[in-house]
Amino acid sequence: MIYLPLSLLLASMQAGAVNQQDLDPTIHMGPQTATQNSVVSFANASTSPYGGVFNAGSIDSDDFNRASLGAGWTQMGGSFSISGDMLVSGSGNYWIQRAGVSAPYEDQTTELDLGVSPAGLTYSGAVMGAGAEMLWTKVQSNGGGGIYDFIGFYHATAGGLGAYGGFFAITPVTGGHVRFSISNAGDTMNVDIDEFNDGVYEYHYESSGIIAAFAGTLGTDVGICGYNAMCDNWDLGDGPSGPSYAIAGLAGGSTATLTVSGASAGGGVLIGYSLTGAGPTMTPFGPVDMSVPITQLPVLTADGAGVAALSLGVPGRASGLTVYTQAADLSTSTLTNSLAELVL
Repeated sequence: MIYLPLSLLLASMQAGAVNQQDLDPTIHMGPQTATQNSVVSFANASTSPYGGVFNAGSIDSDDFNRASLGAGWTQMGGSFSISGDMLVSGSGNYWIQRAGVSAPYEDQTTELDLGVSPAGLTYSGAVMGAGAEMLWTKVQSNGGGGIYDFIGFYHATAGGLGAYGGFFAITPVTGGHVRFSISNAGDTMNVDIDEFNDGVYEYHYESSGIIAAFAGTLGTDVGICGYNAMCDNWDLGDGPSGPSYAIAGLAGGSTATLTVSGASAGGGVLIGYSLTGAGPTMTPFGPVDMSVPITQLPVLTADGAGVAALSLGVPGRASGLTVYTQAADLSTSTLTNSLAELVL
């Protein structure tokens, strides 16, 4: 058993205090990107390693290559239709619900293609976690002119729309492939835009606060929202692809077990942690849900079943701290889910 190579942390705890500056700043996984208006943008980001149609198995999809909407969708207001093998939304803040599929909201990953060069005020977006309330995340052409230039992190109830995370200007794009995904144990909505439909997500935006705002009110249904817009190639994935990460027994004075499953058999697995926050921070693996400084644990080797595990002794003085942590499969440069764990 390794005695928490939070070792620098342990040394500071034994001195009677936790001092973040005691963590070696030379073993960061990447620089911090500044936060503004609760939304973080990573311009020219690398191909994103988590979620979505490019890297995850799809549980449902629709290319709209037909003449009418059909029984697979339920009109929840407005008049959605199909034209030119694309989904067309009418005027008003309306949505359609996908029939016959559901998933826990925190596992939902929705993707779609934006219509190219919008002429006026339009938006397309994802409805996720539809229940008593729902997450309504949209990419909008606010002034027309052939560009999408705003993102709205909204929610909807029977009473209408509200912006839990705000409505913000983004780097303008003329169209592209958009992935809407949820991270940080259900607290953060992510929007990634692949402007050229080439599998490279150039822009990442996100907003947190879902859990505090909607505890117990979100459901499991999904759909598409839109206003005078066209979109195409909708896809629903159930959770991120690749390896998964879990921690058991994280309590002061106990032994915690960190386990990564679904990694490359015989490959390296890197685990990082932060005590300062949930990021995001840009790294060679893509954006991670850890704030700098980020400390790396010793690289593990996955067994033949793709499982890598590490047992750590947790100092008693660690109780009450929150550890933000995430791992990566070094063979594929694929990130796991992130965790924000309170040390009991």
